Amino acid sequence: VYEHFKELLVARIKLHAGNVETAHDLTWEAPPLRGEETRELVKHALEHGMENLLPQTGNPNDWTTGKLQPIILAGGSISLRIWQEETWGPVLVIRSFQSESEAISTANNCKFGLGACVWSEDPACSTRVASALKVGGVSINNALGTMVHPGLPYGGTKRSGWGRQRGAAGLRNFSNVKAIMVDQSKLMEPFWLPHTSQKFKLYSDLLEGLGRGGLRGKWKTFKTAGRLMGYMRRSRKE
Repeated sequence: VYEHFKELLVARIKLHAGNVETAHDLTWEAPPLRGEETRELVKHALEHGMENLLPQTGNPNDWTTGKLQPIILAGGSISLRIWQEETWGPVLVIRSFQSESEAISTANNCKFGLGACVWSEDPACSTRVASALKVGGVSINNALGTMVHPGLPYGGTKRSGWGRQRGAAGLRNFSNVKAIMVDQSKLMEPFWLPHTSQKFKLYSDLLEGLGRGGLRGKWKTFKTAGRLMGYMRRSRKE
């Protein structure tokens, strides 16, 4: 499947790259600094064994203008910079996987987590994979659906930031969430004053029972918990 996919991918890119109506969608007029970053990432990947599926356009040493042509790189270690950093150019990196769990693990093995997309004809599989990805948004059978939808929250995880824009989650960033609790119990707050010697002894016995284990430990824990509850009831009344 992987080898056949590579062939279809390269053929489709070449088809669009040779069409005057769509060729501009596959190129990028790079600002000097961004273009240099893209060149360095591609060069580093090729030097570390990644396969260049479009050698006529993907050799960074041949780039003499700021217009970057489409590049497809395959394989390589997931620790390579090109798998871990933004390329800022028309660069696609691909690799094979043997199982669904391996694909998820590979995708999550990245220090960034802004968005992702999952492509599958199996709705259950695509939903399962999307739920397991550690990113801010996942589009299924779509490249940027969650990023451009005005009603959905937009934001990332890990080094892609925190917080959300847009949607209900984005509006909450402008609100003050307040906690209010009404104590209707008949027990004294166990961790509050007064810190009496009796309370200290009860907590010490409780921890001892929990740490002892076995039937004796369980019995000591149960008995001490009952005594502690009675103590808190009496202290609340006082």
